[in-house]
Amino acid sequence: MRPKDYKSFGPPGRIYLYPSGGREGPGCPFTQGTFWDLEDEGITPKPGMRLDFYTDDGSDKGELDCLLFSGVINCDPVTGEWYAVIDEGSFFHQSDLSSNSSN
Repeated sequence: MRPKDYKSFGPPGRIYLYPSGGREGPGCPFTQGTFWDLEDEGITPKPGMRLDFYTDDGSDKGELDCLLFSGVINCDPVTGEWYAVIDEGSFFHQSDLSSNSSN
């Protein structure tokens, strides 16, 4: 059940995904937070859909600095489990966006 006070802490337009989540086979499994963010963004997942994701991470100062990345989602036909295959080399921190825009 979704907590009444749940609010995504990620950047708008990005979906929560825990990239180290284990599963048999390729990809990272969706978590409850993934489904809540999809709902909040009005996105109905479809196999082959490309999405932008985030996960919580921190700066050297201990401040929130989300890790951002992209990938393609799919659904296991046997288990019905949704997962994402992350694009290799797509990881960067949210702070990288603001530091790039100031150059």
